[in-house]
Amino acid sequence: MQGKLPHIEWLDLKGDGVLHECAIMKRDPNGNIYFFKVEPIDGVDKKRLRDIITGRNATMFPLWDLMRQNRLGNGINALDYFHQLVRVLTPSGSIMEPQYGVVGAAAQHAGPTAAQMAETSDLAQTVQVEAAPVQETVAEVGEADTRTPAEKRAATIAAKKAAQE
Repeated sequence: MQGKLPHIEWLDLKGDGVLHECAIMKRDPNGNIYFFKVEPIDGVDKKRLRDIITGRNATMFPLWDLMRQNRLGNGINALDYFHQLVRVLTPSGSIMEPQYGVVGAAAQHAGPTAAQMAETSDLAQTVQVEAAPVQETVAEVGEADTRTPAEKRAATIAAKKAAQE
């Protein structure tokens, strides 16, 4: 829910229906929200934040860029000062600290398998198809294939030779 000022939003951080006032640093293409809670910072830091988000360029840039371009009264870059408070809200609802090599991603929906689709297909109910026996070379669905690439290649070659004979 959008707040009264730019870059301020009310977020349900724990999925419990309680909204927290947060400064939104940036949103990435994966749906992650980089934010920090406004509530725990003291009055001096709230004034510093207010000065940044009410500036003339506040609506043109993400808060991350605005802070990068501003120096606080004590001479410290605003991004250097506030970055210690930043957390990431992932699309799945987890909250984590931003770190190199870790990014939140939306949960992928696994649709029905080909076998499930074949069972429910109108064609499968009306037409009987006989299939030739197939040599199993792939692990069952849900199990990882632990063979090395060389072993997979050898199995493929052996299967092709067997099919030619």
